[in-house]
Formats: sequence, C-alpha cells, structure tokens
Amino acid sequence: LALVAVSTVDSRVGGGVGDRSYRPATVSDLREVYRGGVGDMTVDLSRLDQGISGRGLEVRVEHGVGDLDVIVPRSADVQLEGDHGLGDVDVFDRGSETDGFFPGEGTRSWSDDGRAEFVITLNSGVGDVEVSRG
Repeated sequence: LALVAVSTVDSRVGGGVGDRSYRPATVSDLREVYRGGVGDMTVDLSRLDQGISGRGLEVRVEHGVGDLDVIVPRSADVQLEGDHGLGDVDVFDRGSETDGFFPGEGTRSWSDDGRAEFVITLNSGVGDVEVSRG
C-alpha cells in the first residue's frame, strides 16, 4: 500500500528522502521554493517579522510524502493557496480551508491591514499539513 501512495505523488516535487527543516533568519535568507520529497518538512518563517511591511513575500512549498508544518510570524497577514492530497489539514486552528486571506495578530503596523506580508502556495501529496503562527 505504501508503494502505491508513493507512486501517485507528483514526480515534479523531488527533494530526496529524509526530514527537512528550514528556518530563515532574514528576508534575504528566504527561498522562493522549498522542496521536500519523502519525510517530514518544517518551514519556519516566524523569525521574519522585521522588514516585511507591505512586501508581499512569495513562498512556494512543494512536498511529496510526510507531514508538512509551515510557521509564520504572529503579526503577518497571509494569503494562502493550497493543493493537498491525502491527510489532515489545519490552518491557523481554523480547520482545513487552505485558500484565502488570514489577517495577522498583534500590534505591528502591518497586522490586519488587508495586505499580505506572505503569499504562500502549498502543494502537498500525502501527509498532514499544519499552518500556524509562531
């Protein structure tokens, strides 16, 4: 059964085998695309709450098999689009709706101003997906 699930994952995801964690410390460290093949993957963007006002940073996450966790700064407004295969999805503790605008929380000048600081596209094949605030 596991072989069948792996064979149905989009072959363009790539990324190899093994768990992966990405934690960029500055906006300049941010990748345009984060790729994971087989294994759990964490993309922690929570340290990027400086210098993001109005920037609309675009991030794409492509993951094949395994759990995917994406963490954004508490203050950031997020525009999220997602395509998910098998597994549970939890977006900001609001359930499985992956598409839409999610306002930030807090007192930063850009929080809940209607402009996304992060524009995130998620593509995940098999595994649970969680998007949360750090």
